[in-house]
Amino acid sequence: MRDAPLPPADVGAACLAEGGTDEDGDGFCAGVTTDLDCDDAAATVHPGGTEVCTPSEAPLEERARDEDCDGAVDEGCEWSFGVPHWSTTLAVVAGARPTGISTDGLRLYLSALIPALGYQPFMATRPSLDAAFGPATPVAGTFGAHNLFGYSISDDELEMIAGGTADGSTSGHDLFIATRAERSAPFGAPSLLELSTDTANEVHPALSRDGREIIFRSTGSTFAGEDRLYRARRTDRGAPFGAAEPLVFMGLTSSVDSTPWLSRDGRTLIIRSLIAGQWVLFRAVREAGSATFHEVTELTPLTAIGADQLYPVWSESTMELFFASTRPWSPAPEATWRVRVCLDGACPVTPIACPSARRSDDGQHCYTALPAPSNWGTARARCRSMDGHLVDIHSAAEQSLAWSAFGGTSHLWLALTETTTDVFVWDTGAPATYTNWRAGEPNASAGEEAVAMYFLYAGAWADVAAGIEGTVFGVCETEMWPTW
Repeated sequence: MRDAPLPPADVGAACLAEGGTDEDGDGFCAGVTTDLDCDDAAATVHPGGTEVCTPSEAPLEERARDEDCDGAVDEGCEWSFGVPHWSTTLAVVAGARPTGISTDGLRLYLSALIPALGYQPFMATRPSLDAAFGPATPVAGTFGAHNLFGYSISDDELEMIAGGTADGSTSGHDLFIATRAERSAPFGAPSLLELSTDTANEVHPALSRDGREIIFRSTGSTFAGEDRLYRARRTDRGAPFGAAEPLVFMGLTSSVDSTPWLSRDGRTLIIRSLIAGQWVLFRAVREAGSATFHEVTELTPLTAIGADQLYPVWSESTMELFFASTRPWSPAPEATWRVRVCLDGACPVTPIACPSARRSDDGQHCYTALPAPSNWGTARARCRSMDGHLVDIHSAAEQSLAWSAFGGTSHLWLALTETTTDVFVWDTGAPATYTNWRAGEPNASAGEEAVAMYFLYAGAWADVAAGIEGTVFGVCETEMWPTW
C-alpha cells in the first residue's frame, strides 16, 4: 500500500521496473537513475512531502533532513534566536574572527592576528556540544608570509580557500587554495587561485559544501569598482573555476555586502551589510543555482545599537550562529559571540536563578556581595562555598555593572592574582583580556599579589596585599555553564 501518491507520470513505477526500491513504502522509488526518493528509509521524506521545521532539541542526524526532496533544508521556516554570549577563551587570540565550523560542530575555525605575519588560520575545539570551546590554536600548515584575512573550509576539512596577500601587505588581495590529504595532516602551501574575471582585490571567500561554488567579496567593472559579492563555479573539486559573476540582492540598498557564509544546501547566505555606518547581519535566500537572492532579511535580534556584527558562521548541524562583534560585554574590542538558532518557535531562554543577587544583562551571571570585609583568601573561600568565585571582569560593561552595584564607598576584591612579576591571571582560569588598572598600577611592590577595585580610584584596579583585613569586601560571581 502506498502512503503517498506517485508523481503524475508514474515514473516511480518505471523506476521500480528498472530495479529501484521503495523500502519505506511511500510510493517513491530510489536507487537507480530515476532517483525520486531522496531518503528511502523514511516514509515521510519524498518529493512533495511536507517540510518540517526542525525542532530545537532534534538530534544531529535530523538537522539536515530534506523532507520534500527539493534540495533545500527547512526552507520557509522562521528563525528565532536565543541570548548571544561571548567567549573569553577565544578573546585571548588577538582579532579572532570565526571563519568556519566542522559538520559535527566540534571544531571552530578562526582567523587571528599574529604580529609580523598578519592574519593566520586558527582552530578551537570542544569535547562535546554541551561544553565550551577551549583556547584557539594555530592550524598546522605551510602558510609562510600569507596574510589570510578570511578563509573557508570544505565539508571534509581537506580544502581551504582563503583571501589575503602573499607578502603580508594590505593591498592587492587575492584568493588562494591550500589542501591536505587528511584532517590530521598540515595544509600545504597556499597557491594562487586563478579566476577568469575582471574582478580585483578578492577576499573573504565562502565555499559551498560540495566545493563547486565560491562566493567572495571583490571589486570589478560591473559596479564601477565598488566592493560587492561575486560568485564563481567549477564542475568539481580540482577543476578550474569559471568566470565570476556578481550576486544580486533584491531589496538591499547598501553598496557593501561582505564576509558571506553559505548554507549546506546552497540556498541561504548570511552576510554583513553596512547600514547607517554600522555593520548588520542579514539572511538572504535564493533558488538553487541562481545568482539572485530574492529574500533579504535583517537578523534584527542580533543588532546591537552602536555595535558592529561581523563574520557570521552558521552551524546547521547544531543550530548555532557564531559571529564577531563589538557589542557590549565583549571581552575584547572585537570578540567572538555565539547565539542559538531555533526554527520551530521561540528559542527557550532559561536565565540563571539569582535569589538576592544582581543578574547580568544577558541573564547568565549573578553577582552577590559578601556581608563583611575579609582578606582575599577568606573571600575566595566564601565564594567557592556558594558554588561561585570572586568576580572576574572581562569587559567595560561588566566593570561598570560590578562597580555601580557594589562599589562606591569600599574596595572590592577581584579574582585576579599575580603569578610572576606583573603577570596576573584570573583564579577561574579565564584569560585576562580586559584590564582597568589605575595609572601607575600594577606597581610591582613586594607582597602585593592580589587585586582590588579601589573606591579612591573610582573603581580602577590596584595590586594590594592579599592579607589586608577589614577594608576590602568580596563580590561573588556564579554563572551558567558553559557560558557558551
